[in-house]
Amino acid sequence: MAKEIHQGLCGAHQAARTVASKVFRQGVYWPTMLKVCVEQAQKCESCQRHSRSQTTPQYELQPIAPIWPFARWGLDIIGPFLVAQNGYKFAIVAIEYFSRWIEAEPLGAITSAAVQKFVWKNIICCFGVPKEFITDNGKQFDSDKFKEMCEGLNLEIRFASVAHPQSNGAAKRANGKILEALKKRLEGAAKGKWPEEMLSVLWAFRTTPTRPTKFSPFMLHGDEAMTPTELGANSPRVMFSGGEEGREVSLELLEGVRVEALEHMRKYATSTSATYNKKVRPTELFPGHLVLRKKANPVAVGKLESKWEGPYLIKHRSRTGSFRLATLEGKEFDHSWNAASLKRFYV
Repeated sequence: MAKEIHQGLCGAHQAARTVASKVFRQGVYWPTMLKVCVEQAQKCESCQRHSRSQTTPQYELQPIAPIWPFARWGLDIIGPFLVAQNGYKFAIVAIEYFSRWIEAEPLGAITSAAVQKFVWKNIICCFGVPKEFITDNGKQFDSDKFKEMCEGLNLEIRFASVAHPQSNGAAKRANGKILEALKKRLEGAAKGKWPEEMLSVLWAFRTTPTRPTKFSPFMLHGDEAMTPTELGANSPRVMFSGGEEGREVSLELLEGVRVEALEHMRKYATSTSATYNKKVRPTELFPGHLVLRKKANPVAVGKLESKWEGPYLIKHRSRTGSFRLATLEGKEFDHSWNAASLKRFYV
């Protein structure tokens, strides 16, 4: 009876309590009526495939801890922009996780060769070989050539979970800041000049104190950057910059600044995690469970189509909330998915 009311001729796949109330109104009742209606709605395939995704976080926040300066970089691509001179319409962005120093360069095309050139020129030749890169699953990063380059340098690549940009949050936030600043600088100007304006945007971010460290990324060089306004104002630093003694003192204090920045980052991560973790509603997904997976590009899905695909089998679960999946035939997927992109499938 509950099944007929839920999905039969006059059914609209309504919630379990609604179905139970309709059963009761027809003069029928039994002690486990609500439980039966809940199980019926829970196992209904149509309801599972068309239900909304959970918006509340299911796992506690796992901040990416800093190691040492220049050890960890996040890589990402932004664009397409309006085609600029030399055919530029994309930009590759890298952010250093300790200082939040940002490197970026315009690209004409997103290729593995372009990524390798950028990494070699803008990161390795300037800051040394890092311990690891954090990237999304784009083909330019997940390519044999780029992997070979990193393996040859004993450099690890950590891929973010599919359709979960928070796994590479620092790079995504840097992208958003760059885009927002470019929009404002290009207001009333030719939009094709974005590569030239990007240099000014990067300079601004490199000389601005960040919330996690409370120091500007430029402090990596031992002192704050000299700006045209400071020179024009003839600040105390300008007036007393004649000797080497002051410079030596700055360099001696640099290690203390780095330790202080690290402590600020830890406090910031603790505070952010505490706020985020208050909203967590733990999920019960384990290896062996069947799940539906959110489609990678739900915008392209029609209004009446399901935004979920599957079911798939969970093969492995990490402590940070990412899962390795396999088809029902046992073929395992290359990349992991975050719990936010999955939901339990009942049969």
